[in-house]
Amino acid sequence: MGVTINDVAKKAGVSHTTVSWVIHDDPRITAATKKKVMAAIRELDYHPNLHARSLVRGKTNTIALVATEWSTSFESRFLKGLEQGFPGTSSGYEVQMYSLMGDGTILDRVLKDILFGNRADAVILVNLTLGGELAESFRKKSFPLILVEEEAENAHIIKMDNVAGARLATNKLVSEGRHHIALVSGDPQDPMSGMSARERVRGFREIIDGSGGSQIKHSRIHVSDYHFETGDTIYRQLRDRDPFLDAVFCAAGDMVA
Repeated sequence: MGVTINDVAKKAGVSHTTVSWVIHDDPRITAATKKKVMAAIRELDYHPNLHARSLVRGKTNTIALVATEWSTSFESRFLKGLEQGFPGTSSGYEVQMYSLMGDGTILDRVLKDILFGNRADAVILVNLTLGGELAESFRKKSFPLILVEEEAENAHIIKMDNVAGARLATNKLVSEGRHHIALVSGDPQDPMSGMSARERVRGFREIIDGSGGSQIKHSRIHVSDYHFETGDTIYRQLRDRDPFLDAVFCAAGDMVA
């Protein structure tokens, strides 16, 4: 049997209620008592049942981070910013990271586990969004939800103007006289491809369609993942297929680009 809160209380010479107050950082506990209890916790290697605590308090002190993967440069830079802005252990909060490998059903399952399983106090989705029914469930529970580079009802949004950025980039290609442009992007029918990629394609098409499209030849290639090796493969295909290719507009992530 593992170490219990009663074992810690006996070791520290206090009541189990006092141990609970220390764990919860109750301001009524003196510094001396807290030091004594924390020493007992460390010596006995006691780990509080956080799930049970969350059921009692209605709070987990955990923020959930969810992304398709965390190995790309965008997600890595996002994590760096989070580290720089996060108040750290002094806040009493910790971060739980989720990496999804699969289709949208996995995302739904993970989010429902977090929401209904009381696993976090807030969720940050990176390049992922959720369906209307699930978004409504978050709203009804007043559960904080932050979306990065996506949009949903009743969520806090952090995103760039990808359409405007794509227009600027495409205008640059057109102004330099590029006439054989390849557009590389995720499949628009794939719900996991991301809003940012779809918006960049939209900005690209707005410039191409309005800039004498008959003079500009462009083709489109869909990618199923955003890995470096995919970009290498796609480039070889483009080079062999169109010897006149003079530009590539990549809306499929930094690693593919």
